[in-house]
Amino acid sequence: MDCNLCSLEPEFFNQFNLIITANLPQTCLCSLSSYCASRNTPLIAVRSYGLIGSLRLQLSPNYHFVIDNKDDSQKMHDLRLTNPFPELIEYCESFDLPSLPSNLHSHVPYVVILYQANKALQNEVSFFFFLSSLCHR
Repeated sequence: MDCNLCSLEPEFFNQFNLIITANLPQTCLCSLSSYCASRNTPLIAVRSYGLIGSLRLQLSPNYHFVIDNKDDSQKMHDLRLTNPFPELIEYCESFDLPSLPSNLHSHVPYVVILYQANKALQNEVSFFFFLSSLCHR
């Protein structure tokens, strides 16, 4: 987006009910923010820096906020590891974690690691071998 668009043609933004920007320079964002505030148009400004990002939300005072404060920390997610279905067993056992190269190890789904660790824990000796093979990468 051209930074002069807001100063040269602010009518362009009149057709939108919501404006979303991504990695807009700060000077441009400030002028667009003031224009949106004067028109009571919501503005969402997103900026990303590799794996880190930020989101800025600007709403008019006429909006009503509802915050859901339910505590979901007590909710348990069932990964079906205690009673896995046959397809899950086949999928989890298709990974050979000790011989997997370290660059591919980070792509293994977490449920596979948990399944194999649980299976290795049933035999304590193989569990320690399992842990040491993961740690020596």
